[in-house]
Amino acid sequence: MTTVATDPATSVAEDALIIRRIGNGDRDALAELYARHAGWLTTRLQRRCGNPELVDTALQDTFLAVWKQADRYEPTGDVGAWLWTIANGSVPRNCSLIITIRATQKVLMS
Repeated sequence: MTTVATDPATSVAEDALIIRRIGNGDRDALAELYARHAGWLTTRLQRRCGNPELVDTALQDTFLAVWKQADRYEPTGDVGAWLWTIANGSVPRNCSLIITIRATQKVLMS
């Protein structure tokens, strides 16, 4: 497992290279990015949402989006900020889905 570099500039450069590898279809690179960022993303998502299922789904959605979009990533900023933007956008979508499912279940059960 790879750890995040202590020098922020090095970390940003390494993340950009990892994203480039993911864009070329490197699954090990996706695992490496996950190892570097899943911990803090999970913590922030837990603070944002509090529902463990939604946090897991948002995290999966985030890294699936990275896999699909990595070849279009422009390294103009911090990869962590890009990941948070994706993850943070996933929470409301998933919350809405769960609310809709629960409302439908309630109607069906009455």
